[in-house]
Amino acid sequence: MFAPDGFVPFAVAQRWILERADEFYRECALPWAARLADESDDADAQKLFRTAFAGRMIFLEWLVDTCLYYQPVAVYPASPGGDIMRVGNQFFEAEDHLSWYDFQWPLLDDELRPIAESGAVRETLDGRFEYYFWDRDNCCIRIPEVEECRNLPAQAGFFLDVALEFDGWSVCFKHEDCDTLETILVRLYDWTGERTAPSLKGRPRKQEVAASIYASLYPEGHEVRGHTWLQVADSVGKAGGISVSVDTLRRGLAQN
Repeated sequence: MFAPDGFVPFAVAQRWILERADEFYRECALPWAARLADESDDADAQKLFRTAFAGRMIFLEWLVDTCLYYQPVAVYPASPGGDIMRVGNQFFEAEDHLSWYDFQWPLLDDELRPIAESGAVRETLDGRFEYYFWDRDNCCIRIPEVEECRNLPAQAGFFLDVALEFDGWSVCFKHEDCDTLETILVRLYDWTGERTAPSLKGRPRKQEVAASIYASLYPEGHEVRGHTWLQVADSVGKAGGISVSVDTLRRGLAQN
């Protein structure tokens, strides 16, 4: 993992994500399990604590996938020689993506909840959600072995020739985006805000989520960066993994 001047290896973001996942476990998932365990027998209590830890694992990988697939801040593969290339999410394709699903606690999403309750969370994350061309351990573009390449699904196989040119390149982001990314990691799922805002009655409405993401992306307003409302709505939607219209975004901002 490496980065040229002015850039930061994605491994740094992974440390922030790990810290955020640990905070979620200590402050949200674990207290949830402890509260319900007081009213449960031993077997059910153990299951609750296992589910809480599984939630931490899923949340961690959900944050990573949101950062790579939707790229709320741009990511750039960097060569060992210092070359930089802006890329889309094709480099981070997988059989399935955690960021496509709605993370909230306790898990209500019909795709995420069974994973947490399965007892085989790591196996699922390392299989169904494994990236074809990105190595999460060293945060570099990785081309599979020849036999694996033969078994790639069609959409990944078509992209293989392009990915070959970037084998071993380190995924980075701009140093100037550090503060923005740290803020987004907090705002993507803010369990503290949900617990202390009873008027939300659980999950925040989309317009409130959109307004929160807008504040992290455009702390001084989007006009400063010359972005139109349509561009802003697109950026907010990608950052949050949701579909956002200009009207929805404006309603959310009007309430803040």
